[in-house]
Amino acid sequence: MNADWILKQKVLLYGSLAGALLLVFRVVEHHVMVERVSIELYAALIAGLFLVLGAWVGYQTTQEKSSAPDPTPQALPSSVEELDLSAREKEVLQLMADGLSNREIGERLFISENTVKTHVAHLFVKLDVKRRTQAIRKAREQQLLSL
Repeated sequence: MNADWILKQKVLLYGSLAGALLLVFRVVEHHVMVERVSIELYAALIAGLFLVLGAWVGYQTTQEKSSAPDPTPQALPSSVEELDLSAREKEVLQLMADGLSNREIGERLFISENTVKTHVAHLFVKLDVKRRTQAIRKAREQQLLSL
């Protein structure tokens, strides 16, 4: 089963239990509680029960997430050839590592800023990263950059 379906089942189960608990409180309310206990105490009791139930559900959810195995990281390509970086992408990567902005890279290479953005997007895909800093770190780890 996938995780979303299991989560939906749990929400349905806990919601049903909460509804049943409210029904029990309503029945008890008419017979015993209203005559002997003030409404404020009754409301505090219900709030306390839902607080405990919510804390328990939160604890169970975090335990499941922490016990789930981490997805296996993809093996890093061992060479520049495996990454299939073009010469222009290598230049853009080096200039990114030098701290230049997209506009500055475009001016340096005589290309538009949109073209730089395209090269950067291709680098992100090939290096399997989401940020410039990650791309630079990964490129340094694989010795793709000249220091």
